[in-house]
Amino acid sequence: AYLGCPWASACIDQIAASVTAGGIELFQDAPETSGDAQEPAILATTRALLGFTSPSTNMTSLLRSWVTASPIFGISALEVVKLDGTPAALYLMNSQTLRVNVDEHGDTTGYSQVLGGQHADIDFTLDEIIILREEDPRGGNTYGLGLIEKLIDPITRWIYYPGLEQHSLRAGVPH
Repeated sequence: AYLGCPWASACIDQIAASVTAGGIELFQDAPETSGDAQEPAILATTRALLGFTSPSTNMTSLLRSWVTASPIFGISALEVVKLDGTPAALYLMNSQTLRVNVDEHGDTTGYSQVLGGQHADIDFTLDEIIILREEDPRGGNTYGLGLIEKLIDPITRWIYYPGLEQHSLRAGVPH
């Protein structure tokens, strides 16, 4: 539906472009000190992480893809890869293979990437995944309700009705 309907994809693409348009700016939210005060370690680590997201993308592209996936699937995720306990890289996860693990009360306990076939499923703890979830008016906090899901009926009509109309005309059914 996202790829087949330009008026839906254009809106989502514009949202993602707007969210990431200013880039990312890191600063210390504390009073300035005089002299040669060093940058806090967490800020330096975060700056290094944002400078290297993964070998295949840059931070703006990664965040744009992350923001785009959320309205389509209702949920999107970034995998946080750690090196010696410190975040070292971010990877976009496939939203279609992401499963939210919950306890008996519906609270999220972790995530799984369900690959199927010859590949084993991969389990992630809460601190290994950064989630972006759309609001769900049906309640619950497991999966969100994506914009495309909300628009699936008009999108389906927009995609299939012209073909149905052409088929009907060829079959001799009057307008």
